[in-house]
Formats: sequence, C-alpha cells, structure tokens
Amino acid sequence: MAIRRALIAVGISMGCAGAPPVAPVAPEALQAERLAITDQTLSGFTAEARFELTNTGETPMQITGATYDLTMDGKPLTAGQMDLDQTASPGAIVSLRVPVSAEVVHNADELKAMVARGDSPIPLLMKGTIKTSQGGTQSEIPFSRTGELRAPRLPVPRMNDTALGRSDQDVTVSFYFGLENQNPFEIKVKNITYKAVVDGKEIGSGTASIGDRLPASQTAEYPIQENVLNLDRSKTEIPYRFSGSVDLGLVQVPIDLTGTMKFEASKSMHKKKHKEEE
Repeated sequence: MAIRRALIAVGISMGCAGAPPVAPVAPEALQAERLAITDQTLSGFTAEARFELTNTGETPMQITGATYDLTMDGKPLTAGQMDLDQTASPGAIVSLRVPVSAEVVHNADELKAMVARGDSPIPLLMKGTIKTSQGGTQSEIPFSRTGELRAPRLPVPRMNDTALGRSDQDVTVSFYFGLENQNPFEIKVKNITYKAVVDGKEIGSGTASIGDRLPASQTAEYPIQENVLNLDRSKTEIPYRFSGSVDLGLVQVPIDLTGTMKFEASKSMHKKKHKEEE
C-alpha cells in the first residue's frame, strides 16, 4: 500500500534554571506522553509525540535532528527524519512536539475496510530518536510511544421530518433531509443528489448541496420543497421514497429513505442548516 511521506515539525519552548554539573543527556531525561491524535480525516490522521527534555549540563545543548518511524496495526506507515537547529540553555526544560501525518486510505475499498473496524481501537506505535550535541558529545535519545486511532465513520442519511401543505392549485411537499456526522472531525462533501417519489410518482430531483462541510459530531439539515399538481388529496397519509447519493470523493454513500407523509402546515422550526446533536 502506497503511503504519502509524512511531514514532521518540532516546537521548542525553553525555561531557565540553575546550572547542574556537566553531564551528557541521558535517555531518562526524555519524558513523554502517549501519542495524541491532533488531526483526522476520512483518509488519514496526524499522530503527535510530545516530550519534555531537560538540559542537565552546564553548557548549551544543540538539538540537531529527529527521526521517526510510525506503524499502525504493526504495519509500517511512514518513516523519516529532519534537521533541526535549536539550542537549550543549561538547566532549561525543552518542550518537543513531533507530529507525523500519514494517509492510510487511497480508494473506496480501503475506506470501507477502515470503516468496517467500527469502535475497535487501532494500535499505533511511533519510534524514533532526538539527536543532540553538547560539549562535543553527540547523543541520540531514543523514544517509543504508543497510541490508538478510532476508525472513521461514514455520514448517516436521515429524514428529520416531512410535511404536506395544501393550496388551491397544488400541494407543497417538504423534505427535511438530514446527514449525521458521527466523527469527532469535520467531513467534506462534494455533493448530495436526490430523487423524491410521492405516492408512486416522481415529483422532483436535483442537487441538495455542493461542496459542503459537515461539522464534527453534528447533523446537517437540507430543506427541500417541491410543488406538485394532481396529487390525491383524499388520502390522509401518502407514502414517499427519498433516494440519491452523498458523494464524498473516495466513496459514495447511498440514500434510500421511505415513510409516509401527512397533510399538515409546513413547520417553521427547520431554519438552521446545522444543528448540534443532543
């Protein structure tokens, strides 16, 4: 599986302290948390290793480089290195962040395989070194940190509400189509197409949205109205079928929603496109 090479960046912050005796930097001086997932999409993610490194010597310490090797499920994702040019004063505590980005999904089959993993955590492992130079001594401080990734979820089509409104000439059919994003990150949607059938007759079709962004953990709502002539008004309930597709680029999510509609006044409650889930 082809993997796009990751980008890595290191942020440094320093604080001053007293000057302890001269000593090479030891691996024990490198403190770290578990890997953090700082960014995610349907196709990739960024795992960030965070450290605090203490200059235990009485001379400045140069941080000259870093290496990384990221695996997921025991399989290599990406590896690399970068040159650094940072200096830590004697006794300073240096905060390091090593974010590594990887694309793990490149086509519809790979995305479906990731989605099929559900809520089972996907293990991550990042190994590497921080390269330093102090007092003429070169050191490589190893690190190895684990983390977990949650598989992405495809958006879920829902019919939030429907309504039928009578007039002297025609009937107004209203659909309040919802698209739920169950991920803790935003999803980009290329377009949403639909076809509406009421009482066995196609009453409209088209595009509900183009280039939309679904907010994290929210449901986007798309009001769609069609005016229909010659609809049987003698019925109190009329069956409908709302079908179509949500195009995410890598994959298309089918829409196939059915139910019944009742004649009633159109609701004024559907004014916000995005509403947060309770």
